[in-house]
Amino acid sequence: MRTKAISLLTTAALIVGTSGSVAVAQSVALAENTSGEQWENLSSDEREALNKLSASEFEKFCQLSDADQKARLSKLVSDMKAQQKAEEEAAKKAAEEAAAKAEQEKLDAEEAAGDKGDNTEGEDGTEGETPDVPETPDGGDEGETPETPEVPDGGDEGDVPETPETPDTPDVPDTPDTPDTDDDGEDPEVPPVDDPADEPTAPTPEQPKPEAPAVDETAKPEPKPAPAEPKPEDKQENSNKTTEPIPDSGTYTPKHYSLNATTEMFIAIIGEQARQLAQENDLYASVMIAQAILESGSGNSGLAQAPNFNLFGIKGFYEGNSVVMRTTEFNSRGESYTLLARFRAYDGYADSLADYADLLANGLDGYYSGAWKSNAETPAEACDFLEGRYATSPTYSEKLQDLIATYDLERFDKPLSWEYVDTYEMQATDPETGELLFDEEGEPVMEQRTVADLLSEVTSHLGTPYVWGGADPITGFDCSGLMQYSLREAMGVDIPRTTYFQWRVGETVQFDDLQPGDLLFFDNDGDIHHVAMYLGDGYYIHAPHTGDVVRVTAMEDNMPSFAQRVLPTKPVALQVKAPTPDELLDEARMEAGIK
Repeated sequence: MRTKAISLLTTAALIVGTSGSVAVAQSVALAENTSGEQWENLSSDEREALNKLSASEFEKFCQLSDADQKARLSKLVSDMKAQQKAEEEAAKKAAEEAAAKAEQEKLDAEEAAGDKGDNTEGEDGTEGETPDVPETPDGGDEGETPETPEVPDGGDEGDVPETPETPDTPDVPDTPDTPDTDDDGEDPEVPPVDDPADEPTAPTPEQPKPEAPAVDETAKPEPKPAPAEPKPEDKQENSNKTTEPIPDSGTYTPKHYSLNATTEMFIAIIGEQARQLAQENDLYASVMIAQAILESGSGNSGLAQAPNFNLFGIKGFYEGNSVVMRTTEFNSRGESYTLLARFRAYDGYADSLADYADLLANGLDGYYSGAWKSNAETPAEACDFLEGRYATSPTYSEKLQDLIATYDLERFDKPLSWEYVDTYEMQATDPETGELLFDEEGEPVMEQRTVADLLSEVTSHLGTPYVWGGADPITGFDCSGLMQYSLREAMGVDIPRTTYFQWRVGETVQFDDLQPGDLLFFDNDGDIHHVAMYLGDGYYIHAPHTGDVVRVTAMEDNMPSFAQRVLPTKPVALQVKAPTPDELLDEARMEAGIK
């Protein structure tokens, strides 16, 4: 994975931490002497108006008195609504003109068709009639999508509604749910986790094959077609059932580090990415994960949720993107106060994690060097250093250390005990432009991919709607489409399109030997109807069923039948330290009985 450099102009104005932060340079928040009471209940219109201000305009706004700020904010909202009204009226007028034009064209076409019909005679001498809409020719091919595999996939096919419903995206609250700095690491109430329903099986040979959902080609870009799939033989052509023995992965032992499933799920999503970033940047992954939990409320704060994805409360701009929100900070006397501040907005968790690692390792001329592994002997020392620097909360270090102990986060400070047998490489891209990179001789610049890259890719699609036959983030995903797309985009590995064939790839592994990236399959009396990807800590990610979205589920909430390892692994060779001459001498003395 790659980290992105922070521009000098941006880092010069950083103020970090939603639970309390230190102004390293000029603050872009409201002045400290502001009471903050007038900002407790900002309306969505007021916050939107503030978000439209440029950095310099917002800084000028922060320097106004309370009364002037109120007056200025009222004027901003009034101007914004006036502009919105004008835009709505213009759009309405354009729509009316377009509708009138379309209606006139329709009337002209009907009149022309009628004239043609009056002058047309049939073979029997009678007047022929021209139908308004030509009949659809027989053949059954009408409406089929080329991306839909011919082989039925239990997890991907069934009775498809004419228009699959997309679930409503939860509204982001007007103000962020700032993690309570007095709760000693406790997290929000655990949201209910929906079990994936068994997806409908394919029709029997006597039934017609269901049509794929219609896709408006003019409204959406055409998705990248999935590879063609050979048909199963004989009577299995329209069935997901197999006569082959179902693999056995043994018994699963639940993994729990605490009673808070929300935080455990959050750790499963970001854990491996944090492990790799920390190793690359001389940081403690345990501290990184604990800060993400504390600063974002385990990913549940308004700042951490879509479309902001800011897990660490870093202020300023990220690639020109930001959001204005209310936050709580502490003064030198330990007293809390509330103010408005501009925070960075990211495209996803991966960008937020990488930006944090870059800030601590490379930003602000070594300002956070005391938290580096090379300078802090333990995670506890790193936590102590960050208190008063990263955040102003007087109990910041204590809370971080409690989280590290509760969830055994120090396990992420150790390298993985396994590695891939094969090397997986993809062409590198420019972090700023996204363009493919080439060296001076015109050869592609390749970069090695890891399990962290795979999990970063698959978790980036959390919240994407389930769509029957979907195999890309534009149209949506079904269960096997999500697996195929993630492995191809992250690792350059192609697997079959449907669950029916995916379960035959790789080798069967025991549940007690699961590794992140393993595929999990769900069987019902020989009907292998669903597939998911294991994330770690007893959680997997999948696209459950129509009407749902890509989500994370606990193993014990919906237990898979068996697991397959698509990417072969091997144990990491232990690095045995050679004994020193003094150690060899001591060992010889002990063997000889010499003290």
